[in-house]
Parts: sequence; C-alpha cells; structure tokens
Amino acid sequence: MRAGGTRAPDGLDAIDATIEEHRSTYVARLSSLVREAAAGESHVVRWVARHLGALGCQVEVVASRAADVSASDERVHPELIDATARESVVGRLPGRGAGRSLLLFCHHDTERVTGLEAWRHPPFAADEVEGRMIGWGIADDLAGVAILVCALDAVQRSGSLAGAVIAASTPSKRHARGIVAVLRGGHTADGAVYLHPAESGNGLRDIKAMTPGLARFRVTTHGRPAPTQEPEQTPFRREAVNPIDAATEIVRTLAALNRQLAREMPHPLIETRGDSVSMLIGHVAAGAPDRAARVPETCTLTGSVSFPPGIRPSTIVTRVEQAVMDATAADWHRVARRPTIEWLAVLPGAEISSGHPLCDAASRAIERVTGLAPAINPLHAASDIRHPILAGIPCVGFGPRCGNLVQAGGSDEWVDVEDYLRAINVTAHLIVDWCGRGV
Repeated sequence: MRAGGTRAPDGLDAIDATIEEHRSTYVARLSSLVREAAAGESHVVRWVARHLGALGCQVEVVASRAADVSASDERVHPELIDATARESVVGRLPGRGAGRSLLLFCHHDTERVTGLEAWRHPPFAADEVEGRMIGWGIADDLAGVAILVCALDAVQRSGSLAGAVIAASTPSKRHARGIVAVLRGGHTADGAVYLHPAESGNGLRDIKAMTPGLARFRVTTHGRPAPTQEPEQTPFRREAVNPIDAATEIVRTLAALNRQLAREMPHPLIETRGDSVSMLIGHVAAGAPDRAARVPETCTLTGSVSFPPGIRPSTIVTRVEQAVMDATAADWHRVARRPTIEWLAVLPGAEISSGHPLCDAASRAIERVTGLAPAINPLHAASDIRHPILAGIPCVGFGPRCGNLVQAGGSDEWVDVEDYLRAINVTAHLIVDWCGRGV
C-alpha cells in the first residue's frame, strides 16, 4: 500500500500489511454503507454505532437540533437550517498509556435525494466502474465514515494505542453543526482530523489546515414604475426608478471594496492561488423575460465573500453593508426605501500553522503511503475543520480523490477506490504516529 518504498518506522509496516490483507473487506464496507444510506440517515447512524461498538469503542448517540447549537462567531438565516432533531455517533477507544488523544470526525448525512434522472448508474448500488465506486453521497461524506471505521479496524488489528481515539460521525448538511454538539458535550482531544474526500479533486495531495471565512448575502433594491398605462415603458424611463440601475451600482461598488479589502487583509498562503478576499455575485433576479419593457419592482443580488482566517466576520459584514448604502445613497430616497441586506450565512475562518505538529504528522503519513508530499489547500472555504480549531483543538482534513459531487451540480458521484484504501492507510498511520503505541 505504501508507494515510498522504504520501511515505515514504529511498526507501521504492520498496518500496511493489515490493510492489504483486508482490502476487499474495506471496499465492501464502503459499498454496504452506500446501500444502507438508501434507507435513510437513521440507518446510517445505526450502521456506524454497530461498527464502532464491534471495535470495542464506548459508543454514545448524541441528539441535537441545529437551532439549539450555537457556533463560535457565526450566524445562519433560519431558512437555511434544518430544524429537525439529528443524531451523532461518538465512539471512544481508551488508550493504554500516556499518548496524545485524537478526535476523528466525518459526516454521515448527504444532500437530499433529487435529480436522479441525470444519473447513469443506480444511486445506491455502489457500482464500481474503471476504479471508481459510484453512489449518492459517497464523496460527501459516506467515504469519510467508512475511512474512520476501517482505519480504526486496521489500527486495532495491528496493536494497541497509548492515547485515546474519539471517533465521531455527525450531521453537517444544512448547518446541522453536529460536531459542535459533540464538542459541547465534553468530547475533546489533543488534535482532530476531518475525514472527507477532497473536493479539489487532488485527493491525498491536499491537506486542509486552513479554511477561509465565508459570508453569504442577499441584497434587494426597490424600484418605481413609470406613471403610465402604456405597455411599452421604455420612453418613460426618466420618470421611473429602475432597481436594476441601483443593483448595477452596488456591483461596481462591491468590486471596488473587494480590491480594497484584499489590500488591507493579505494572507500569503491564499495569495499563492488568488486574492485573500474574494467576492462573487452568483445570482441576479429582476422582472421577467416577457415583461422586459416594464420596470421591475425589485432586483435581488445574491452573493458571497470569502476572507482570511483571523478576520472577524463582523468586520466583513459592516464593510459590505456600508458599501451597499454608499452605492445607493443618491437614489434610494426616490423610492423612499433603502436597499435591504440579508445575511444568509456568516462563517468564520480558521487555521493552524503549516509547521504545527499535527500538520507535520498528517504530511508524514501521506508521504509514507503515497510517496508524495502533500500541499495545504488554502481555498476550501467554510470547512468543518473550523469547529475544532475555534474550540482550541488543532485540526487538519484530508481524503481520497472524488468527483461529480451532487452538491456542486454533478451526478454519478464517485470516489477513487485505490485512493480510498490509501486514505484508510494514511489515517491509520496518523493515529499511531499521533497517539503512540500502547504498552
């Protein structure tokens, strides 16, 4: 399983041999999890609890509601939150010495099942095609769940640990904040690892050790139609107030603000790939195609801004709101209504240093298994790695190659099977490296 060709230190060759011996079992475990997901989230929760219990973990099911779980320095519009009660599974494997503890976490919930007509393969059959396993939610994040269970299995088969391992499978979609509920329940550790296939497509060549903050907003400008019954209002433009004009000025002003904030808030790692602050207007809605000769009542811009870790989200909110008001100051009184700004989600960034011992340990484990030194991906905004970091626990994330994610508009979502097995090996190596061998 290890591509580097050298003997692994500290008896880690035993893990390589264990994973090679049980590779078919570990692949079957992922396919069974995909099929289990067809019956719903509660069935996946029971699957995880059953497997962690079989590994000798002390298992607890933690129930929570997203609306009752506040996360550090963030806010989310109620329309984006799933109000139903959700469950996390936590398994604790005590250590047999004085080693460091490690929290492994993933999320077992998937996107709501829609749009199956675009799939060429049955979504819950776990078909393998050209080295890829296909399934609904397999990359987001059922593979992470299977990696967690299989890595613990491999570690258990190859010896005991000095430090404790806490394994948590939690809900995350629709701002469920399951990992926050787990942390607030008293489950803590000296380090944390978020197991999730790499949305970048780079697989184990990427490590998440930082995540930019992200603020999503919706701005609505208001108009006033021309005082006429004429069906064609174009000649009366000067007597109307077109909300699209105000929205256009807002877009220009926000673009200027973007450039200014990028100068004020530099981040060297993000700037290796782009701007440290990046703003995007992703949707514009006004009027209707069959009424293009009439002035619409409103124009709505929906967008987002990413920003470096360490910047308070409230700073971004204040600057955006001021820019919107400045852009429309000359015109809003003509309709007697200021533009409205709604914040859909405001999420802080977080990071650990590239030289942190946990980041070093993850890099070592990946290089041992793949033969390649990974790089930190600085552009994955709003990653769940922020939750342990903001709670004072250093955290990294990694996972196998994947593609066609439903969340990104894809179909036939897949995970590379060999990279999935390598991710199990990397995780097992990291557990042993971080926690140490028991006596």
